[in-house]
Amino acid sequence: MTTPIQELARYYIRQFPNNTMAQQCFHGSPIEIDLAEVFTQIYCADLVTVRDSQLPAICVQVPVSDPEKWSAVAPILIDLIRFVSEDVLNISFVKANPFCSAALFTEGCYDSVTLLSGGLDSYCGFSKNEIDHTKSVYMTFLQRGLVERGRQKTILTTVKTHMNHYSRIQSFQPLPVTRTTHSQRTRALFFMALGVLTAGQFGAGEVLIYENGPLSIHPRYFDRHVTKSTHPKTIFLMNKILSILGSSIRIRNPFFFKTKGEIVELLSADLLSEAKETWSCGTSTQDSRWLEKQHKHCGYCSPCILRKMAFLAAGKACSDDAYFIPIDSSVRATMQHNISPTVVSDYNSVLFYYQKYQNAIRTSSICNDWGLKNAYFPDSSWKDDTLNMLRRFEMEIGGFWNSNGQIY
Repeated sequence: MTTPIQELARYYIRQFPNNTMAQQCFHGSPIEIDLAEVFTQIYCADLVTVRDSQLPAICVQVPVSDPEKWSAVAPILIDLIRFVSEDVLNISFVKANPFCSAALFTEGCYDSVTLLSGGLDSYCGFSKNEIDHTKSVYMTFLQRGLVERGRQKTILTTVKTHMNHYSRIQSFQPLPVTRTTHSQRTRALFFMALGVLTAGQFGAGEVLIYENGPLSIHPRYFDRHVTKSTHPKTIFLMNKILSILGSSIRIRNPFFFKTKGEIVELLSADLLSEAKETWSCGTSTQDSRWLEKQHKHCGYCSPCILRKMAFLAAGKACSDDAYFIPIDSSVRATMQHNISPTVVSDYNSVLFYYQKYQNAIRTSSICNDWGLKNAYFPDSSWKDDTLNMLRRFEMEIGGFWNSNGQIY
């Protein structure tokens, strides 16, 4: 019987510098290769799994270096996938063929790997790294669509122009997988796993994923599906898996105690001028036709509303991208402009969501909704720090309501 090969991890390893189809060397440990294989397989299965029941299942069998160790962390993996994607994970492990390893990357170790998604938060994270003189590998996963990739290249050009001379960029080409669903729910886990693989290759000790605190918490109201991709529990479980397996690499979100408005304020004038090229829109991830329109941000989905709040709070609204639903448009005004009733309904729903979020902060009932625990944080001050951040966010929401007198 042929020993299974970790083909998906190899696909990305061969994209590292000096690797080819014929010769592929990895400078980290088998743990990082395993992690990339596991989460790439989960993500690929996510893309082709049709959700036709209340508890959809993702089923994978993954080749890893040590099936016994991975079987021990399987319950944590199952908990993680259920928390992030609401899917049931059925996973098993088989022994993988050993992979060629090599000495540590000869150009020197890096402080971190920074995930560069093309979104506003990671772009602001790049700005913070530059302020802190961080030696980082900026890792990005290139999109398939020509419009999306064009926007990514614009951001990458800006990063290359402004990054310090001791940092570098690592870009990955997408896998040739034909998706059958619009699911993106496990994409962030896959992105983190590639970050860990990249950290192993370049000798970095941590993976930085920049996301503002309000979106990382993202409480669920009105049965709206909300992302938990950067929730402290998600990062805690990823780090727990790494720890049990014996890896010293850790994942961290330096922006958790900041609002989105506060991170926009980190942008220098040069970086601010290109901020409009970042994208936040949730609608365009579900329907790529939006990317070809004059307004690449819909202006009525939850990420777009949060982005509007941020630029208003930072006093930088003139530097933001244009929206299909303008930054100061009320629901009533939207209805008067013959906008689709579905769009109006979605816009109204998102506004009610943020109104509920604001009220929860005001009444402190947010503490019952945020799903946070002491174990997720290294410092005992996390609760006070989180509440203070949310109170500042509540003011940003209020500023958005007041931006045109009345939002409804």
